[in-house]
Amino acid sequence: PVVNFPERTYSGFIGEINASGSYDADKDKLTFSWNIPAEIPVSSTTSEVIQFLAPLTETNQTYDFILTVSDGKTTQSRTIPITVVPYEPDLEVAEVISVSASDSYSTNQPYNIIDGNIGTMWSSKGEEQSLTLELKSPFIIHHIMIAFQPGQKSESYFDIYGSNDGENWESILVKAKSCAFSGGIHVFEFPISKAINEYKYLKIVGLGNSNDNWNYISEFRIFGYRHKNRADYEDLIVKLYPNPAREIVNIKIDNAEFNPDFIRILTLDGKVMYSDIVDPMIRDFQVPVNFTHGVYIVQMGMGNITMFTQKLVVFR
Repeated sequence: PVVNFPERTYSGFIGEINASGSYDADKDKLTFSWNIPAEIPVSSTTSEVIQFLAPLTETNQTYDFILTVSDGKTTQSRTIPITVVPYEPDLEVAEVISVSASDSYSTNQPYNIIDGNIGTMWSSKGEEQSLTLELKSPFIIHHIMIAFQPGQKSESYFDIYGSNDGENWESILVKAKSCAFSGGIHVFEFPISKAINEYKYLKIVGLGNSNDNWNYISEFRIFGYRHKNRADYEDLIVKLYPNPAREIVNIKIDNAEFNPDFIRILTLDGKVMYSDIVDPMIRDFQVPVNFTHGVYIVQMGMGNITMFTQKLVVFR
């Protein structure tokens, strides 16, 4: 079998394995059979191209997909190992203090989406039915995780809006959709232009699903950073600005007793993206951050000791 597949993918993302390049020397028609890890939902077990929803993991986990291809006379098998990586595990989870809905069906009430139990849900019939979540404090949101109806075999459609007063709303995700073969937890990233803003409220507007106009949400989680007030910022021994940054970040060492001799910027999984020596005579300087958009860690210290650490968001 000839197979194209991602060697690594993130938890909550949809991946694809493509065996359409497989061929038979005699040009016989081929059939495909997939042996799938038990905990991973897939779009098909007999197609040449399949999609899968990567499960949530706390550490890197490798799953073996086994493909058997037959021309009716002989068979060949191939094991396809795919490593599922936790998606940005260092992000904070927003605290939701209230959930309300425009409408709810029976015992499927709004609070069910934050009770930690994927077996309970909110449901409502009709397009434009909505859920509104109020956060404890303004929050810079990078992505959300949503679980839909357990056992679902249809696409769910929805919009996401953000607000700071619960009255004036700005559009964040438009006509977003789940996969068509699982209601399990999906990750939906905020656009870069929205992932630098603070929101106190989120609203999800249900647009039905590919079978009917019912809306189902089992779990809803919000990931990013808590709002940092000015007093917190002023207390920092090193100040990074702007943060989020686009091309450069300014670094101001604001404590006379802190004399670092190194600075480095790392990805969340520890890859060093930038490293340099700090001149003790310079207290205010710039660092280029021409990285892909995402979350990074800035470290500063002396010798082998890291004495300052702060998260840096880079957007494009």
